[in-house]
Amino acid sequence: MGDRVVDFFCAEAKLAIELDGSGHCRHFGQTSDLDKELELYEKGIRVLRFHNREVFENLDGVLNAIIYAVDQEKSLWP
Repeated sequence: MGDRVVDFFCAEAKLAIELDGSGHCRHFGQTSDLDKELELYEKGIRVLRFHNREVFENLDGVLNAIIYAVDQEKSLWP
């Protein structure tokens, strides 16, 4: 995404997905993440961010959040 790297990207949905490890919890990581999100937002790209722990402990919830962001009608959430 220009000079930015995202973990996953769907061009059709204009959706970037970021998976965060412990390095993102530090102040510098959070500032860098915010800068990236703002830059992507200006390009019309939405960013969903999940902590790695969420993926391992609640994969169904993470996947449903992604589905909801792409197509609310297909989501399991009411």
